[in-house]
Order: sequence, then structure tokens, then C-alpha cells
Amino acid sequence: MANQRPKKKWLSILYLALNVIVLLVIALTDDSITQIWSALASLKPLWLVMCGLSILAYLFFGCVSCYLCARPLCGDTIDFKKSLRIGLMGKYYNAITPFGGGGQPFQIYYMHLQGADSAASAAALILKYVMYELVLGFFCIIGFIYYGGHLKAQNPLLFWAAVLGFIIAVGLPLIIIALSRRVDMLKRLCLWAVGRLAKWRILKHPENAITSISTASTNMQRALDTLNKQPRMLIPLILSSIGEMAGYYLVVGCLYRAFGLTEIGWGELTAAALLLNLATSYFPTPGASGASEGAFSMMFRSIFHAAAFSAMLLWRFFTYFFVLTVGAVIVFTDATVGIRGRAKPMDALRDAPLALSDDDVAKGD
Repeated sequence: MANQRPKKKWLSILYLALNVIVLLVIALTDDSITQIWSALASLKPLWLVMCGLSILAYLFFGCVSCYLCARPLCGDTIDFKKSLRIGLMGKYYNAITPFGGGGQPFQIYYMHLQGADSAASAAALILKYVMYELVLGFFCIIGFIYYGGHLKAQNPLLFWAAVLGFIIAVGLPLIIIALSRRVDMLKRLCLWAVGRLAKWRILKHPENAITSISTASTNMQRALDTLNKQPRMLIPLILSSIGEMAGYYLVVGCLYRAFGLTEIGWGELTAAALLLNLATSYFPTPGASGASEGAFSMMFRSIFHAAAFSAMLLWRFFTYFFVLTVGAVIVFTDATVGIRGRAKPMDALRDAPLALSDDDVAKGD
């Protein structure tokens, strides 16, 4: 444990340095920074309020999706109020962990504190992840049709980064669906991969990986079986996923209007925001920091003109720091007062084993 602390310290320093370097590069290469005060002075407060409401809609519908998936799998142990808290906690932990993958294990843990079975919780989160990514993939195809040609001509690097992000975002849930119907094949494939990694001394504890694979494949199958048995939940789940996406990706359009700009329509702005997210979604820093700011500057500099640097700062505030703050408030209050008089989660974490259980294998938004 003592050896891990210096590593975490240096990682934090590198993470901070990366953000500072990116902002400096943007500031030095973006002429709009000289007009930041005049751009901010021209903002229309009503559209800034719309930005805030849009992000709140993103958070709300994300929690609705969490509830819709947890209800058939976890029963009455996870009601809508608890889903709100668990959903916001997930957003917080996603924001502070690399690849946005830290939210689901903590969500499983918090759901376990409420009396939900860990396997059922993991299955619910897998179901939410798969549905969200598939709906996102559908709209990203429209985004490529609508804006892909322009992006490729403007910045080929961002275009191909977005293509790679699309393959990852859509390919993984499709693989989950396909292999969950062939559990034996999935296990054999994963066990072969574990054997190779252990032989090459890349994987130090293959037995733990084998246990996790077995648990994960069972959870995948359980999630999709639930959807097959209750197809009526598909439509509200799709609608809530659309609401979650709309809340996030319409922020760019609201900011564009906030600066008094009207030349470009909502469709093009939303499509550009979709491709921006694809291009940066697999960047390993928390919240894709560094990549997000740089990609936004490259993609929207010609759209926001003199307000480009100001727009980047405000966009980052609403889509990352605002979400982070809301989630932090929920986590802090829950850590101090607990949920419905149960043990405080932070106290329970201190008393729990150092590693989360093998059920905590779900990964997604």
C-alpha cells in the first residue's frame, strides 16, 4: 500500500500537468483568447440557464435508465429515489476514473448496501450500458452522415479518431450480446486469453480473472434474459437513453445560441458534438481531460469564431465540472449521513476487503 501512494501522487501530478499543458497550447494557438472578456460579456443568460437545464436532464434521464433496469432485476430494494442517488454517484465516479469505468463497481456496492443482490445489480448495469451504447451508436451513424464529411475535410485526425471511437462504442455491446448467447464459447475464448497472458507473465493472478469471467458471463446472460422476458421495458429504456443523450449533446447548441450565434442549425451542432465525444471517449485520463479540450478547440474553432476559447471553457464546465460537483455533493452527503439510516458507505468501505467483489465487473456510461 505504501508503494502505491507515490505512484498515485505522480499520476495525479502528471494528470494536472497534462491539463495545464493542453490549456496553454490552446491559449497560445487560439486567437479568440484575446477576446474572451468581450465574448463572455455578450452571453445571453437565458441560454446559459438552458445549458444547466440540459445537463440536469442528462443526469435525470440517466437515473431513470438506472431505475428501469434495476426494477425488474433488483425488485423493490431499489426504488426511484435510491436510483437517483445511485445514478448520480455513478456519474461522479465515472468522472474521476480513467476511461470513465469506475462508476459501475461503486454503483454495485451502493446497491448491495440497499439489500440488492450483487449479481442482479451488475446485470442491471450491463443492461443499461448495452442499451445506451446501441442507441448512441444509432444516432452517431446519423451524425456521421450529417457531419462526417465536413469533419473529415476539416480535420482527418479527429474524423478517424471518431471512427475508432464508434467501433469501440458499438462493437463492445454487440460482442456482449453475441457472446452472452454462447456462454461456453465466451468462457473458452476468455480462458484461452487468460492462459496466454499468464504464460507471458502479463497477468499475475489468472485464478481471479477466471472467476471474474465466469461471473461476468452469467451477469451478461441474466441481463439479456430479463429484456427478453419483459420486452415492454425496451421502449421506455430507449426513450430514457435518448433523453440522457439529448441533455448532454444539446449543450453545444445552447452555448452557440448563448453567444448570439445563429448561422448553424441544431442538427449540425449536435452531430458535431456526437463525433467529438466519439473521438475522445477512449482517452485514458479521467473525464478524457486534455483530449476533450483540445478536440473541442479543433472542431469548434471555426464555428464559434471569436468565442471559441470561451465556449470551450463553458462547455467543459457544464459537461464535466458541473456533473462532477453534483455527484460529489451526493457522495459527500451519503458518506456523512448514510442512506435511510444504514451504515455509512465510506465506513463500510473502510471495513470491507481491499478489493471489490468479483461481481463488480460491469463497465460502461
